Amino acid sequence: MSQSKAKLDASRNSFGSTMWRAQPRPHLLISSSRKINDQRSTPRVTSAHALTLHSSHLTTLPPYSPQGYVMSSSDFEEYPMDMDEDSGDSWLSSSSDLQDAFDSEGPIDWPEVEAAPADILELFHQLAASASNACRTIREILSAIPDIIRETRRSTITKHDGKAFCRRVLRYLKLLLEHQKGSEKLGAPGTLSGFLAAALLEDVETILHISKGVGGVVRRNRQRTQRRMEEVISAVRSDMLAAKNIIKPSTRSGGHTACPDSESQRDIYSLSALHGALQDLQVATDTEIEIDIANSDRSLPAMEVMNSLLPFFRGITLLNGWVPETDDDRVHRDEDDETLSPEEYFENDRDFTVNSRIFGVDKEEQTQGAICFVFRQARELELNGLQDSETAEQRRAPLYQALFVISENLSKTKLSDSGSIILKLSAAALALLQLGEFDYASLAMELAVVGIRDNLFRAPDSESNQCNLVNALGALAIFLRAPCDSGFDGEDSEDDFDCEDSKAVHLPAEEALRLFQSLFEKDSKNHQQLLAAAEIEYALCLLARGKDKSSALADGLPAVEDAITIHRQTLPVNPSNTVRASLARALQVQSLLLYHAAGRTQDLGKASREAVDRYRQVIKQELGPYDFQYAEALKFRAGLYTEDSHEVLLGASAVYEKLRTTNWKPVDEQLSKINWMLGLYYRTKSNYEDAEACITRAIELKSDTIRDYEDVTRYTQERVFVRTMLEMYHLALKDARSSMASLLQARDREALAGILSQKGYCEWMLGDRGVGHSDLKKSVKIFNKISTVPTEGSYPGLLGDDNIDAIAWLGSLQCAMGDQESALRNGAESVRLARLSRASCRFEDDIHWADLNLARALVYWTATLLDSGRNDEAKASIDESIHLMRDQERKDSVFKTALLMKEQMLLEEGRTSEMAGVRAEADKIPFEGFLDKLGRSTT
Repeated sequence: MSQSKAKLDASRNSFGSTMWRAQPRPHLLISSSRKINDQRSTPRVTSAHALTLHSSHLTTLPPYSPQGYVMSSSDFEEYPMDMDEDSGDSWLSSSSDLQDAFDSEGPIDWPEVEAAPADILELFHQLAASASNACRTIREILSAIPDIIRETRRSTITKHDGKAFCRRVLRYLKLLLEHQKGSEKLGAPGTLSGFLAAALLEDVETILHISKGVGGVVRRNRQRTQRRMEEVISAVRSDMLAAKNIIKPSTRSGGHTACPDSESQRDIYSLSALHGALQDLQVATDTEIEIDIANSDRSLPAMEVMNSLLPFFRGITLLNGWVPETDDDRVHRDEDDETLSPEEYFENDRDFTVNSRIFGVDKEEQTQGAICFVFRQARELELNGLQDSETAEQRRAPLYQALFVISENLSKTKLSDSGSIILKLSAAALALLQLGEFDYASLAMELAVVGIRDNLFRAPDSESNQCNLVNALGALAIFLRAPCDSGFDGEDSEDDFDCEDSKAVHLPAEEALRLFQSLFEKDSKNHQQLLAAAEIEYALCLLARGKDKSSALADGLPAVEDAITIHRQTLPVNPSNTVRASLARALQVQSLLLYHAAGRTQDLGKASREAVDRYRQVIKQELGPYDFQYAEALKFRAGLYTEDSHEVLLGASAVYEKLRTTNWKPVDEQLSKINWMLGLYYRTKSNYEDAEACITRAIELKSDTIRDYEDVTRYTQERVFVRTMLEMYHLALKDARSSMASLLQARDREALAGILSQKGYCEWMLGDRGVGHSDLKKSVKIFNKISTVPTEGSYPGLLGDDNIDAIAWLGSLQCAMGDQESALRNGAESVRLARLSRASCRFEDDIHWADLNLARALVYWTATLLDSGRNDEAKASIDESIHLMRDQERKDSVFKTALLMKEQMLLEEGRTSEMAGVRAEADKIPFEGFLDKLGRSTT
């Protein structure tokens, strides 16, 4: 056996070996079905979605073999960094192209120009026809087969081995397809095929790597290249045989599938793909998961997550009848039961922290105590929901210590003891979730689900195994959904979550729902609530898929409606807070779905209103998880712009302010959004004082992240206008200048035009007509280029009011500077656009806002008309403006200017009695106005 082969075997068969721990890889080969996105550490390589090394890593890290061992310096010679022209681009381009070389939804076809042996073509077409029920990893492997044939055919060194490798891969895929036919989707999260296919994809990429570089390999290394390819082929064959021993069933009489014979059955966790993932998880726990107690961003998981997760965990019966003790009372047990409770080892959390450090404590006993501690802490978080920052900090250290104890013991557990591994993986997943490590938590839970699934495969008639798998799948769905969850605000997640990854999020929930329904038919009483919970999770997972809302509506809405029916039937019999909260949650999810459904506005308003009312019934004086869900429901309803939006927004703000005492950063994020929405509401009502205060509060609650920086820029733009209306010209000008750089960089022309117009107006009001004129002229020019016109919509920002203001301000300034022709043209155009905007409105708030825009444009137009001697038109114009603003009870700088202008007209006509009344009305407005800045004849 060659030295490299010895390394390969050692890496496959030494769980927690010295070789692994002595050479920890900076890039973990996570064999899961999800990306690991962790910005705090070096990016990791995952196999499930064809993630490849980036060029920035190539100069610092040696290539990896298919199974992940580190190559020696001599091995590195056969992978040249600089490719010859004949060899094409670097192997990296082929790996990255692999992700884009196929349609993830469409059929997989063999290129007509590529020739291949008949047996390969036949098997390829057979598998491609079945690939519609396969996940992305499987489809990528199939799509790569023609590339391997083409690349390996270029050299006699690789030609034969390339065909042999493709045959092995296709037979392997056929085995996986046969194993999962008629059950879960091939390669889905939490399936054996998902892990095996992920490892197989690494082998495919390695072969492409070698074949791409063979043209640049010097002659003395060609023999080594061929040997490397043979080793990869041998490794694939070894993996396939190992998998076949586990998943290839024998056949009973009658054609029913039976379990493999125990003699040929291997332990599922001994498979190299699962074995390697267990190692990755342990190394991550030892080296990559940081304890940052002062970092409040990661102090607690999402409030809704733990509250939804534990009911599924309670339905799982683990090793020796061990049930997660997440309730306050102990689980009743027989005297000979081996179940361990936290109280048997540690009287309180502090005792656990101290005792776990004492040398000589029995390791297995200590591990059992750590497991119980994790579940008990989860229960505490579920009950209390929200804690202040000090309590959260105290939780992290013992939780991490418990995780370390569990992980260390897991590395020493025999691979044949699958029951113990499943138990420890489940506890590790729950601990990682509480520590905010969603991706590693998902990996641990996927590994546990694979083991639970294998138990059911061995004993398919066991109802206990069926219940375990169903509940484990429900839990896994929450783990997968958590990183991309947008909460209950109806907004898509903006986190760095791959859209292809999100397409697989719903698969565990879909399978769990299907299995739950079969259990429900057998025992409806015991499975009723969990079925409803699974239906809700299924809908949320569909929503988490991003922009694909059609499937969420078609499949998710009926499921949620069924969950609502179940809860309504249960409520009279069991009117507990838990059932009420579950009904409220189902109604809120229904609202999210209806939000994307055309023609269901009435149903949407009804569902969101009832969700708010139901949550209001279950919240208590002390803060808890339902308060957060209640605030989210309020925020969502406020975003519908209903008649009670203002009241709902104030209620949501009050709840979030209370939640902020926990110092939990996501509360600040939500509170910032609420203040932003309140600011917009006050802006449409011309209550600029409250609008300015709310928008400023929204900006203050933002952090320094890139995403928040974009929001701050948007909020600041809005505050410029509000401060302009409040005659806070210096502050408005400062805001405008601070926004200019980011808008130029983002190339947001419409926003840039709007901020330029406001900046020019402030410069004008502060006495610099030249700069103001230049900015306003540039603004109007940009608006003309992008052809902004008023459009029909339900939000004021869609009506082109920034464009109207820019033209009105420019016309009025041109009048003041003596350019009467341009002033008349622009003034008339601003009024025309304002009237067109008003005519396009359908909703009351839009009409209100359009009336104020028209009134503002008429004030500047009146000054231009007076300057040109068109006094009769000016009188009609200012009367219309004042009438519109009086109807809206407007008390701002523009209204005062309009009244002062009217007073001057009455004075010229000698109507002193009327003039006194207008003057008295103007004196009540606490602004100076800007009459002295307008046309020459108005002063």
